[in-house]
Amino acid sequence: MKITELVNIHDYTRKPISKRKRSNLKGIYPYYGAQGIIDYINKYIFDGEYILIAEDGNNLISLNMPIAILVKGKFWVNNHAHVVSVKKERIKPKYLLWLINKINLREFITGSAQPKLNLTNLSNITFKNLPNIKKQQRIIDIIEPFEKLAEIYEKLIKLINNLFSLITKLYSLQTKEKLLSYFNFIKGTEISSSKRTKNIENKLVKYIRVGDLTFNSERQSLYCTKDNNFFCDYQDILLATDGDPGRIMTGLNGVFSSSIRKVIPKTTNQHLSIALLNLLNPINKEIFNAYTTGTTIKHGGNNAIKKLKYFEYDKHIKILVKSLYENLTTLQNNLTKVIFIKKLLINKLIE
Repeated sequence: MKITELVNIHDYTRKPISKRKRSNLKGIYPYYGAQGIIDYINKYIFDGEYILIAEDGNNLISLNMPIAILVKGKFWVNNHAHVVSVKKERIKPKYLLWLINKINLREFITGSAQPKLNLTNLSNITFKNLPNIKKQQRIIDIIEPFEKLAEIYEKLIKLINNLFSLITKLYSLQTKEKLLSYFNFIKGTEISSSKRTKNIENKLVKYIRVGDLTFNSERQSLYCTKDNNFFCDYQDILLATDGDPGRIMTGLNGVFSSSIRKVIPKTTNQHLSIALLNLLNPINKEIFNAYTTGTTIKHGGNNAIKKLKYFEYDKHIKILVKSLYENLTTLQNNLTKVIFIKKLLINKLIE
């Protein structure tokens, strides 16, 4: 069954707005491009439930991120994403979303330097063995609870992260020491493309890149052989030094890349919760910004680490943040597991 039998295409309604013009249109409505929200403006051209499908960009080939996203409410779309609404008597929006992101669309994509899924090729996409509406809903009912659980975890994680940021702003006492006096920053390793895979297999672990240091549950995972010299546990802190210097993440298990540092206390008297507070401190954030260079790919994190300042906290704050940190890492670890189960179910149930 062709996609045109399942959806209405609204490409002729979309309209690009230059960055310069958008600067004078700041507002509350999302402005979407090929891979999601790129700005917020004060007007919209769509209102309802739609699926946006990337029209161009390297992600059409790399599939590091989903090429389709489900959008609800009022928003604007530029000319880099196709806009479709489903014919509800034939397919469920969520089912179509998962289906598009699962199937191989390589034969419909043209160009190498600038991959493109044009409107003609989009219209020729065909789905085989599409289940009826009732079966689609049964499949959604199986997968969706994991999606909702992931959303709950993400909200709790965001709340704890906000508490950490508040504590470091209100209760930190700057010392003359450098953060390097109390914590080591261990560099990761590069795994060549021939030694990593998108398919999870026995004895393989996740290969963690800078783009993985986020709560984005849809990023394509890579896997590699475990290397104990560059392995992190979910309770560890990972810090990006390239790509997005200063980005921080906990709750991940796997081998981390050379653009990432693992934070390790130099003594048993120091807890990682204090390192997290220090890394979140606005002054240290500014240090990362000051040493960041580059436009396409940013660098500078290594130099910034040498300049990071150490902030002290009283014993009551230390007790509190240690407990918060343990809850944070546990939540993030659980979130990773729930996302993994969701992906397994989509691969098994979506045809």
